[in-house]
Amino acid sequence: MKGIQIETSEFRTISDVKTWDENHRESLLTDGIGIIAPRFAKKLTEELYPSREIECPSAFQIRCGGFKGIFIVKMMINRSIYFFVGMVCIDINSTIPSGPISIYFRDSMHKFSANEFSIDVVRTSIHPSLAYLNRQIILLLSTLGISDEVFLSLQERMLQQLLELADEPKKACQTLRDLSEYGGNGYHAFLIEYMNKLNNRKDPFVRRMIVAIQAFLVKELRTKAKILVPNSWSLFGVIDETKTLQYGQVFIQIDNSSQQGGSVKILQGPVVVTRNPCFHPGMLLF
Repeated sequence: MKGIQIETSEFRTISDVKTWDENHRESLLTDGIGIIAPRFAKKLTEELYPSREIECPSAFQIRCGGFKGIFIVKMMINRSIYFFVGMVCIDINSTIPSGPISIYFRDSMHKFSANEFSIDVVRTSIHPSLAYLNRQIILLLSTLGISDEVFLSLQERMLQQLLELADEPKKACQTLRDLSEYGGNGYHAFLIEYMNKLNNRKDPFVRRMIVAIQAFLVKELRTKAKILVPNSWSLFGVIDETKTLQYGQVFIQIDNSSQQGGSVKILQGPVVVTRNPCFHPGMLLF
C-alpha cells in the first residue's frame, strides 16, 4: 500500500513492557509491537481495500520511513524523523487518548533516523495464511517425541492433494484453495476464479499453470520438507494488552468470513505454538 504521510504530532514513542527471569535476564514482551487508534486503523483499512467493505484488521505489519541500500545521510537540524518497523495493534484498552495522536510506537520499533515519515502496510491480519512444517520444526518435534509416522502421514496427505490438482476443474479448484497461502485469496485467486468458470472443460493455459504449481510445491516438499498441516495457521503474535490471559494461554481467532463458505471461529483446547525460524526446543510451546 502507498504510504500515508503523518506528522510528528500524530505519534508518540513509549517504553516497552519488560520482564525478568530468575537469572535477572531481561525479555521484551512488546518487542516490535505498537498500538494504533481505531480511527486511524479504519483509515488504513479504507486505503488498503478501497473497493471492498471489510472489517478492520486487528493488527498491521508496517514500515514507516527510512530507506534500503547504501546512502549518505544528511543530518537534519530542526526536526528528527524516525524509522520504525514492526506491528501495530488496535487500541482496545483506550490507551491512546482522543486527540491528534494516532499511533504509539515502542522503543524497540525505532531503528534509525530518516528524512520522511509515512505508514506503509506490509501485511494485515485480515487473511490468515496456512502453516507448513519445515526441516527445522520437524527435527525439533521429533526430538520432543513426535513419531516419524505422523510426519510421513502428513506428507502422504499432501502428495495426494498435489495429485488431485490434475483432476477435473471443480475438485482441482478446491485443492488449490486448500493449498494456497491465503485460502484462495492470495496469488492463486485469479486462477481459482478462472477455473470456476471452466466447468469441466480443459484449457491448455490452466493445464500449464497447474503443472507449474505442482512442480513448485513438490520441489518445496523435497528440498525444504514444506508439509501442510491441517487446521493450522501462520498468524501475528502480539501481547495481551488487556492482561486477561493466564500464563500458558493464548487467544486465537480465525476469520475466513471473506471466503466462500467461510466463518469466524475461536480455537479451543490444546495448541502448539512456534515461530519461524525455529532453532531450539524452547521455541515450541505446547
